[in-house]
Amino acid sequence: MKVNGQEHDLILYTENLARVVNHKCTVDNISIQVHQCDVLAIIGPSGAGKSSFLRMINRLDESSGGTVYLEGRDSREIPPQELQRRLGMVMQMRYLFPGTISDNIRFGPQQRGELVSQDDIESLLSQVGLAGYSDQGVNHLSGGEAQRVSLARTMANSPQILLLDEPTSSLDEASRDEVEK
Repeated sequence: MKVNGQEHDLILYTENLARVVNHKCTVDNISIQVHQCDVLAIIGPSGAGKSSFLRMINRLDESSGGTVYLEGRDSREIPPQELQRRLGMVMQMRYLFPGTISDNIRFGPQQRGELVSQDDIESLLSQVGLAGYSDQGVNHLSGGEAQRVSLARTMANSPQILLLDEPTSSLDEASRDEVEK
């Protein structure tokens, strides 16, 4: 991709991203650059705007100013559903659809007419430490297990970028280490 006439592997960047809600600035002119294979951590105290920033990148919330670019393209030019698939987000507060774990993992790809094989579901569940859980109902999961299903469901969409909003905060240390691997 070319930025300012030069070739870069820049995949995501923001310019002066800001958000004001009820006269309160939650995000103030943040500019970042993320290259292919980068891992970027956003740290700060509770209420500093980290989640708000991620939600604006994924267009779950609209910015008050600034721009998000994905592969050099203004994210507002990308249909929200496509953008949100390409920028998979796992939130701190998990939400699962009623049904089985397999139903949840298949959901996103099914929206695009794609099928996820049982082998692929088992592979994703194995990656998050839930091998053999595919037919279990989501209403029987612990909080940590539900969070891991949420991560597997996001990964089933094969996103270009994962936006992770403290996805392991509800996990015990062993589960956290396994998911982070």
